[in-house]
Amino acid sequence: MRELLESYFGHHNVLNPPEEDVVPSKFFVEEVLKKVLPIDLSLRFEEIRRERVDKGGYLLEHLQCRLGNVVSEATMLYPKKSECPPPVIVAFHDHGGYYFHGKERLYEDAPKGSFMKEYVEKFYEGRRWVLDLVEAGFAIFCPDAFYFGSRRLPPEIIRTFVDEETFESLQKSESDEHIKLYNKICSQLEAIVAKNLNLLGTNWPTVLLNEDNAWLNYLLSREDLNVEKMGVVGFSLGGFRALLLSAFRKEIKAIATVCFFGEFDRHMLGTYARHTFMVHVPFLARYITYPDIVTMLYPRDLMILVCSEDSLFPNERIDHIKKKIEKLYSDRISNLVFQIFQSGHVFNVEMQSKVLNFFRERLK
Repeated sequence: MRELLESYFGHHNVLNPPEEDVVPSKFFVEEVLKKVLPIDLSLRFEEIRRERVDKGGYLLEHLQCRLGNVVSEATMLYPKKSECPPPVIVAFHDHGGYYFHGKERLYEDAPKGSFMKEYVEKFYEGRRWVLDLVEAGFAIFCPDAFYFGSRRLPPEIIRTFVDEETFESLQKSESDEHIKLYNKICSQLEAIVAKNLNLLGTNWPTVLLNEDNAWLNYLLSREDLNVEKMGVVGFSLGGFRALLLSAFRKEIKAIATVCFFGEFDRHMLGTYARHTFMVHVPFLARYITYPDIVTMLYPRDLMILVCSEDSLFPNERIDHIKKKIEKLYSDRISNLVFQIFQSGHVFNVEMQSKVLNFFRERLK
């Protein structure tokens, strides 16, 4: 496939990727990431409003915060029965073509038959898995990502791209039909948004990570959390965010990434090049391959869960990647969990249980 594409693009436009079995130094990977992902590590969301709701076994905080001219929202699930202050885990939501909601899909008890309920059934085996972490005594922080939930495209921007009839349909109540229409429009607009981000001098992963980083700095400012015991977990797009944020921030002591671990270079061309624009880091493949980012995490506790039937990643590469990461962690192998499941692109109950036990062992 690489040769076929090169013949079309022109070989002079494509640089050779790094040697397949060579693991670059931590210094080199860090320098590459700084160049291709210009993250401002000083950014911090400032709290505007905090509302608490007693949910029985835990407190649910609705947070509205500001970063410059950006207003975003997050939710904290704060356990009542735990050490004080409790360790905190950042839970990043996935993509799934579900833009209307972000963080809510992780903890809300959606009505039976609703779009959200069906979504959770499909990707999470119907379980609100973050509640298991709360029950185990962790404070769970769920922020909205750029383009989702409270950070979804505002009506005035959508109006410039759709006809008036479609726009009027979006003004109706938050029915499932409304949500599905909104999701469809946002999916179609991803390419245009990506182009505009490039024209403004940035890229989608940088925007995502700058906001995730700003949320982390907000957490570090809170005295009611044990930030010395901080973890991060994410499924799919959330796994991408978890891994990259952890590469930049050593305050994160334990990392779990689910169904997002592949090579964004020669091995993910052709039919595998179907990922959202949100995870394509410009120029990354000229210098390193995605698994090389793990050099920035070593020797911290790391869990990587992948699925052999995941259509987004070539399954013939899983064993090679696993061996590469295990070699990197060879002298700290107890700090690494790399497990392969016989399933598709899901975060099922068995995998959720593995993540729960991982954080219990590493952060409690």
